Amino acid sequence: EKIEISKGLANIGNKAFKGCIISEIKIAEGNITDYAFYEFISLKKVDILDGVTSIGYGAFARTSLENVTIRGGSIGECAFFECKSLQSLSLKSNVTSIGKASFGNCSKLTNVYIEDGVTSMGDYAFQSCVALKNINIPKSILKIGHATFMNCSNLTDVYIEDGVTAIDKYAFQECTVLKNINIPKSLSSIGYGA
Repeated sequence: EKIEISKGLANIGNKAFKGCIISEIKIAEGNITDYAFYEFISLKKVDILDGVTSIGYGAFARTSLENVTIRGGSIGECAFFECKSLQSLSLKSNVTSIGKASFGNCSKLTNVYIEDGVTSMGDYAFQSCVALKNINIPKSILKIGHATFMNCSNLTDVYIEDGVTAIDKYAFQECTVLKNINIPKSLSSIGYGA
């Protein structure tokens, strides 16, 4: 079943659709509160439009999402944590921030596209995304957080655009096959064990 939530809705509450079988959802605006779709195992695809202002803690955690597009708002802590089927992620320029552990333990995540405009990438944001092979960090993200890509054991290529100023400690720890990393001129700080 597909659901489209159009303009005019202010909030989607905690487990608002509990018990429903939903495979695809499109959300035009409002706030997606903590645990709104937590453990919805039928959910495969979500499209979050630029009218959405925030995605709460664990909002889509432990769902069966395969494909996620986020066009706006801030992504809260653990928002998509342990989405073990997630393969493709697209973050558009109106996304303001990626919260702590937002996509941690998404073990099948292979395609991540982050547009210039995203300004913050939280600690552990992509930790243990073991299928991830390459990542491009846009210039709008000033700092790569603590352990952001820790244990991304198949990560081979990292391109950091000029504009990024800091890589926090352990950012790429246990990325054992990392071969190529572009270090921009703008970078002024690399943390311990990065």
